Amino acid sequence: LLAQDILKSEPGARIVFDVKCSFLLPRAIREAGGQPSMCVSGHSILKMQMKRLNATLGGEFSGHIVLRDRWSDFDDGPYVAARFLEILSKTDQSVSEVFNKIPNSYSTFEYKLQVESHEKANELVEQFIQNAEFSGANLTLMDGLRVDYDDGWGLIRSSNTSSCLGLRFEAVTEQR
Repeated sequence: LLAQDILKSEPGARIVFDVKCSFLLPRAIREAGGQPSMCVSGHSILKMQMKRLNATLGGEFSGHIVLRDRWSDFDDGPYVAARFLEILSKTDQSVSEVFNKIPNSYSTFEYKLQVESHEKANELVEQFIQNAEFSGANLTLMDGLRVDYDDGWGLIRSSNTSSCLGLRFEAVTEQR
């Protein structure tokens, strides 16, 4: 909703999001006339990528959202909430009607598998990348391995903050 609203006044703007975000997000950004840009997970990394690309909006799966169209280079939860309320106030539709336009998907939280060290987590991700095969998928090696199909995706990565592997999955059906 934020991207769609901002892109009305800033067509073609760059919008940055981390590797853990929904596969539906870049599609929605393109459909609204924006340029999606995926980045490595991490709050400071997101902000650096936004500055580097002069992005108007950035967000992480963790909930950090940075708006630069009328605000500064930091995330502010109350300001983001106010912007959502502003968007909702501009329509005659109910909140349910607005949110029902957003496609549904089935996703997991981020599974965190503890390992003995950060180095071991990195080693396991590298072994997985070297040995796994995903025919017909688009592979992203930016922050671990993200495997995207038309109807879903999965991610395995080493955590930036602890000695664990992070795994996340999303698809258009629960079975997938």
